[in-house]
Amino acid sequence: MTMKNRFMTLTGWLVMAAALTAGMTACSSDDNIADEPTPTTPDAPKTYTMTVIASKSADEATTRALSTEGKTLNATWGEGEHVAVYVEVFNGQYQLAGTLSPVTLGSATTTLSGEVTINEQLDLQLVYIGTRTANSSMIYTYTGQNGDLDYLALNFDYASATIPAYGYSISNSDNTISTSSPVSFTNEQAIVRFNLKYSDNSPLSVTDLTVSPALSSVVYGAEFAPVPGDLTISKGNVAASSWYVALRGVKNKTLTLTADDYQYTHENVTFEHGKYYEITVKINTLVSKNLNLLRESNIGWLVGSDGKAYNVKEAMPSDVTVRAVVGYVSTKDKKGYAFALEDASTQARWKDASAAISSWGVNNAISGQTWKLLGKDPWYEFIRNYNGNTLLTNAGGSALSEHHWTGTEFEELTTLAYCFDDDGSIMANPKINGYRVRAGIEFDLDQ
Repeated sequence: MTMKNRFMTLTGWLVMAAALTAGMTACSSDDNIADEPTPTTPDAPKTYTMTVIASKSADEATTRALSTEGKTLNATWGEGEHVAVYVEVFNGQYQLAGTLSPVTLGSATTTLSGEVTINEQLDLQLVYIGTRTANSSMIYTYTGQNGDLDYLALNFDYASATIPAYGYSISNSDNTISTSSPVSFTNEQAIVRFNLKYSDNSPLSVTDLTVSPALSSVVYGAEFAPVPGDLTISKGNVAASSWYVALRGVKNKTLTLTADDYQYTHENVTFEHGKYYEITVKINTLVSKNLNLLRESNIGWLVGSDGKAYNVKEAMPSDVTVRAVVGYVSTKDKKGYAFALEDASTQARWKDASAAISSWGVNNAISGQTWKLLGKDPWYEFIRNYNGNTLLTNAGGSALSEHHWTGTEFEELTTLAYCFDDDGSIMANPKINGYRVRAGIEFDLDQ
């Protein structure tokens, strides 16, 4: 149970008490239960002041907290935090009875106090909900995380405890409820710190991180959902390489991390609830993107026959062929352009260029796209500003050679059209001249 969680070195607690890393086993203890009081039943629903001792002893057997490599999480009670109290009204069905708050702050030991309303002495379920507002659904939600530990601690670090009917006493004389022994909480999720790095060990800063599979929400009592989905954590416009994430439902899964354009996959991953993990992830596999999602940073990416863009050829499925290279992205016009890796014709008049592209394109199709003769503006950006020949050769294509037609006619004399030389110079030449033809595609961007 993390109350104003702080990541510390050397000592500390993870939430109410838990083992702290893979490969380490949590301690346990036998908490003695006092003589069972005889349950009493109020005559009618009544509001009581409930007091619960939430204690974390320094004794290792009862703290159930172990450190690994001198690193642990430290948990203390903070202002504005709540523990929701539920009463089990039917088999597995709970009703919100009230909330408790810490009386003392800033320490690992406190007294919880608050008002609860019950009409029968039944089993009680206590759920630490941080600063969230208690509701009757008992749903743990993990959406809305931003990778920050403090924010996680106040909103997503759930822990629960059961107080059996014989574990507390009701006093109708002063309208109070008290427990016979301190309450032991159990964490409902793992907390994982992902440190993202490039393959050369330098930090990789990203703005979004998606963990799959991981539960975005779960109703109390569901240990693991049969089909966990994706959990996306976002920092908005702020990039970071270190991410704290509360994860539930990751048990013997093939885990995939997607960070902006980067992706990492590992098999047989389990994050045990109640444990804290620090993991360094070296990401060197890049993911595909739909063409409409490309940005200027994706210039030089490869366009496959499936109509998607890839950062490296190795990321392409085995049945996908490289067709083009992304050569220019205009965020102003919301257009993107990609150039074919080879010429459609080595010599054609301007009026025959489109026919040459159509014939060549039969064996070089890109799903969802149509080859065309691109205008002089994307050609200019591709050749002059983004070193198009280098992009082509890096993609495994052939560099431009001599004159290549563009799709733009000369403005004053329609017998002329623009073409580019292999040195990047642009000129208007007679349309009857025979020059090379290089096809391209134009696609819309979502922004």
